[in-house]
Amino acid sequence: MFSLKVLLQCCIFLAVVFSNVQVLADEGDSALTTIGKKDENTKSHLLFLRESEVLLKPKDMYFSLGFNYSTDEKQINLRKSKDRSFSIPLSIGYGVTQDTEVNASIALIQNKSETATINSVVSNNGSGIGNATIGAMRKLKAESNTSPSITASANLSFPLDKKSNSSDASKLAVGSNFRTAAVGLGISKSIDPAVVFLNVGYNHILADDQDGIRTQPGKALTYSIGSGLAVNRSISMSGRISGQYQTETQYNGKALNGSSSEPISLGGTVDYRLDDKTRLETSFDVGLTNDASDVGMGLTLIRNVQ
Repeated sequence: MFSLKVLLQCCIFLAVVFSNVQVLADEGDSALTTIGKKDENTKSHLLFLRESEVLLKPKDMYFSLGFNYSTDEKQINLRKSKDRSFSIPLSIGYGVTQDTEVNASIALIQNKSETATINSVVSNNGSGIGNATIGAMRKLKAESNTSPSITASANLSFPLDKKSNSSDASKLAVGSNFRTAAVGLGISKSIDPAVVFLNVGYNHILADDQDGIRTQPGKALTYSIGSGLAVNRSISMSGRISGQYQTETQYNGKALNGSSSEPISLGGTVDYRLDDKTRLETSFDVGLTNDASDVGMGLTLIRNVQ
């Protein structure tokens, strides 16, 4: 695990370094397409800006199919736990106007947990459909030579398969039993040949009765900051730091001490254009705090439809 984590950290470091270096590539007689201020359409293929800008033109759509895997290992005294998660997210987006985009997503999830002590090993599994999410993005201000682009977003996440926590202790949850309303703000600025971006958000998780107990999960402040660039007409890459701070969970109005969390991770993406309408994105994340997963990786196929 340690060697894999170090390897991924090195890869992310290289991606961040590359994002600050202009790479020249010739493709026949066509000029290299990098990020610039003269043609806003040059950003349409930069997938790492999905949370920061409206990338779809009016009446354009995209469909995406992903495969994600993450693992997290912890050891406290003589107890060692290992959590693994595999998910297949499905997403769709539609450009309503030049400055407005709506989207929706859902995921099939398989979770596995193992807890080992001196005398025993306990394994738990869970599989099913995770929470569904619907949302919208609106560009508030276009980028200019002296100021960044500003985009607002809002989404609602809700469970499709709400389960009782006490019905079967051996079954792991595949999503949250709570509805979540989230708002965010994305800021991005072209600094040829790269783009720098900042995303901040607030997640409000709605209280609900769980097995007869009024449960209020902590509210969360989220953020991510990074940069990326188009290496050539087919490849773009990015690096980022992302995290959140979630307040303590409350049960029947009383906060559970020590239940707050602050996961922070270092990640990156590499996107490859298969053809004019199809792109393949690889991603990886390495946890920087104990609350974050140790390692995560993903592969996403995105198809644009006009």
